[in-house]
Amino acid sequence: MLTINNKLLGYVILANSILIGFIIFLFNDAIAKIAENSCVHGLSCPMYNAFNFQTKISIFIALILATIGIFLIFFENKQNKKTEAYNISEEKKEIIKNLDEDEKTIINKIMEENGATFQSKLINKTGFSKVKITRILDKLEARGLIERKRRGMSNLVVIKND
Repeated sequence: MLTINNKLLGYVILANSILIGFIIFLFNDAIAKIAENSCVHGLSCPMYNAFNFQTKISIFIALILATIGIFLIFFENKQNKKTEAYNISEEKKEIIKNLDEDEKTIINKIMEENGATFQSKLINKTGFSKVKITRILDKLEARGLIERKRRGMSNLVVIKND
């Protein structure tokens, strides 16, 4: 499966929007010359109105593309940053992508706590019941994403590094 970095995709989209802007400039220059030579009414020629409307629409589309590109360049996927911070393998990143929402919530809460938190704290932060937290942690531990370490009367839940 081919995966692409959001930042790279942002650069590609931004480059395309610049290319579209350049094409718009060339097209508008050519149309203006045609209108100038063929229209005898001067600036009141209907060709100028259509030409101006099309120019505004195409510039608007190019600006939207540029905005999307800039957004992707500067606002990277938080999940990718989190998984990179914990040296999580590509295989485990793929597992994380396929988790259900509750499991992703638990993984994210653990990562927000710098990769380790107490099980009781997860209960407080998520609002899930003790039983639900235990079952989700059992699944995550079976998949090799986390490990639980006994600390007195509670468990410390830690992101498992490769």
